[in-house]
Amino acid sequence: MQDQLVVAAITGGPLGRIAVTYVEWSGQRDHEVVVPWTLIDSNDMAIRFARAVKTARPKFEPGVTAIGNTLRFSAKMFNSNSFAGMRHVIDISGDGSSNDGISSAKARDDIVREGITINGLPIELINDRPLKAGEWEMPGKVEYYYRTAVIGGQGAFLFAVHSMRDFEPMLRSKLVLEIASTQPSHPQHAKFAGQP
Repeated sequence: MQDQLVVAAITGGPLGRIAVTYVEWSGQRDHEVVVPWTLIDSNDMAIRFARAVKTARPKFEPGVTAIGNTLRFSAKMFNSNSFAGMRHVIDISGDGSSNDGISSAKARDDIVREGITINGLPIELINDRPLKAGEWEMPGKVEYYYRTAVIGGQGAFLFAVHSMRDFEPMLRSKLVLEIASTQPSHPQHAKFAGQP
């Protein structure tokens, strides 16, 4: 968030500011707001938010993955803040398909009908070290799962990370693209994953 290209996208946008929050998640009951809703309208606020994310201690042990529950938890947060945004976007990142809780596709479809866009950053570290049997999902599986069962809404997209060397530039590009978008969120314009 403190990258200068990201800050320029924020301050150069239609309103010159965005409101963001950061949630850590794992299983169907494992959701915690790590950094509360924050208005970012300057380089100083972007740095402050980025530091809060960076210094946060992990809340949950890796294990179960409840994407559907996490999407629903995140969608409700738009109704519990003091901001009136032109667009509502959930960014979700993870390294596996859902194996706990409610269906991610069902949650995605319900949320998209509310006019919320869901973008993804699936992580498949297939280039950093050899895969061990049972340790990772098959290469391409997580990206495919996110594409077909997670992302959706107006202008939805994903960037897949296949190496930790690519994580930072991919995250930067993703943030700039979605922040720079001027498309408002409207249910009647929403597209579901798989639609042309």
